[in-house]
Amino acid sequence: MHERLYMARQGQLRALFFLALIGVTMLALWPGAANPPAIYGSDKIHHVAAFFTLGALITLGWPPGPLARAVRSFTLLFAYGLAIELIQSLPLIGRSASVYDLGADLIGIIAGMALILVWQRS
Repeated sequence: MHERLYMARQGQLRALFFLALIGVTMLALWPGAANPPAIYGSDKIHHVAAFFTLGALITLGWPPGPLARAVRSFTLLFAYGLAIELIQSLPLIGRSASVYDLGADLIGIIAGMALILVWQRS
């Protein structure tokens, strides 16, 4: 019984991860002209928050056993962040790519994954 409950919860967390991934993708690729005005630099907070959420959810949905799984999850999310920045550099999106955005993504991924790993070990 406990195993079925765990598997159901893990399935829900995985679904939540994919919903968050869709939401982050939509927000990241929304045409630039339609973005609301923001405080200078506040978009970095949005990047950290989005990738913190993705990092936490991927760690909860696919718990790392061997170190290789955690590295793979980290690499996938970092590649996703890089892909977003590359797509944003295309003129048709009306956005711009930024290495600082990618840095904020990296901070969010590490913080989200680390928090869950520390929490699970305590």
